[in-house]
Amino acid sequence: MVKVKMFKAEEGDAFLISFGEDQNLNIMIDMGLEKTYQNYIKPELINLSSMGKKIDVLVISHIDKDHIGGALKFIEENGEDQSIIKVEDVWHNTYRHMQFDKEKIIKVTKEEINELKALKMRNKIRSDESGLEDIAVEDGISFGSSLLKFNYNWNLAFKGGTVCSDKLFKHNIGGLNIILLSPNQRKLKELSKKWIEKLDDIIYGFNISDEEVFDDAFEYYMQNEKIHERSVDDICIDGLALDIESLSNVISSKDNSKTNGASISFIIEYKKNKLLFLGDAHEDIIFNNLSELKSINYDLSFDMVKVSHHASNRNISNRLLSLIECRKFLISTNGKMHNHPNVEAISKIIMKSSKQKKEIIFNYNLSKMEFLDDEFLKSKYNYDYQCCNEVILP
Repeated sequence: MVKVKMFKAEEGDAFLISFGEDQNLNIMIDMGLEKTYQNYIKPELINLSSMGKKIDVLVISHIDKDHIGGALKFIEENGEDQSIIKVEDVWHNTYRHMQFDKEKIIKVTKEEINELKALKMRNKIRSDESGLEDIAVEDGISFGSSLLKFNYNWNLAFKGGTVCSDKLFKHNIGGLNIILLSPNQRKLKELSKKWIEKLDDIIYGFNISDEEVFDDAFEYYMQNEKIHERSVDDICIDGLALDIESLSNVISSKDNSKTNGASISFIIEYKKNKLLFLGDAHEDIIFNNLSELKSINYDLSFDMVKVSHHASNRNISNRLLSLIECRKFLISTNGKMHNHPNVEAISKIIMKSSKQKKEIIFNYNLSKMEFLDDEFLKSKYNYDYQCCNEVILP
C-alpha cells in the first residue's frame, strides 16, 4: 500500500508519502509555508513518531518560499535531538552545492562578508513587506545553515555532495527505489551563474567560500527574485465556453525560473507501484531523462504523477504526456498565484490518450476548475475529477 497525503500548502507543495501497511517507510517532499507545517504537517509527524516511525528522506526540492518555508520552522523545532520525528537524510541543494565555476577559498574579505550580511537583511525586509514574515528562523538563517546548526544528515545518499542527475542515480531504501530525474549540472550552473552575477555587481571578482553567510544571502535573494517576478502563464479563459481541444494545443513560453530549473524531481518505485514527483522542474530536463529511460526499455507507466509547477502550462507539454501512461494526476495549489493551474495545462491532461480512465486530483476546490465536473466532458475524454487531501494506492 502507498498513502500520499497532499497538504494544503496554499500556492506551494507539501507531500507525505508512506509505504507499506504499517507505514514503515516515509518520504516527505517539501513543506509549503510555515503555516502549512504548523497547521497540518506537524500533527501528522507527531502522530507518525508516536507509532515509532521516522522520515527516511526529507526532500526540499528547491529554495522557493512555498516549498521551503515550513521546513525551516520544522528543523528549528525538531532541533538537534529531533524531538518531533527522526529524519534519516535531507536532500536539498544550496549554494555550496553549485560552485562549479569558481574555486572555494579559505577566507573572504571583511568587506565581502559585510556585503553578504547586508544583502541578506535587505531581502529579509523585502520578504516581510511581501507578507512572508514567516520566512526564517529567529536570527534569519537559511535552511542550509539550519541543517548545519542542528547536525542533520544532508545529502547523505550523495556522500554529502550535490543532488544531481547527470549520471543515472538509483537509490534504494529498504526495498524502495528512487530514480533521480533533475536537476542536472547545467540547470544548477544557470542558477549559480545568476548568483555570481549578483555578487560581481556588488564587488567585481567577489571571492567565494563555503561560509554559511553565502547560503543565507543566496537563499533570501533568490526567494525575493522569485517573489517579485510577475508573469501570467496562460490566457484568461471564461469557463463557460471552453474549447478543450484548442486549448490543449496552446504552447506557452518555457519556464525561465532558475530556481525552478534546480528543482529536485524523481521516480519512486515501490513493489508494483510507480510514482512520478516533478516538483517545479522544467519540461525539457524531464522529457529528456524520461526519453533516455524509455530508450533502455524502462516502462514509463505510473500510478501517480505530481504535475510540475502547480500545472503551469510552461512546465507541461503534449510531447511529455505522450511519453507516459498514468492513472492519477496530482495538482497542488490554491489557485491564487500566477494563474495556476493553467486551463491549457489541464486541457492537455484531459486530451491525453490513455488506456485507462484518468483521475485529476486537486488539494483545493478551485472555481476555475469547476468546468471539469461535467458528465459530458468526463465521458468524452475518459477522466474523473475530485478534490481531496489523501490518495491511497493498493
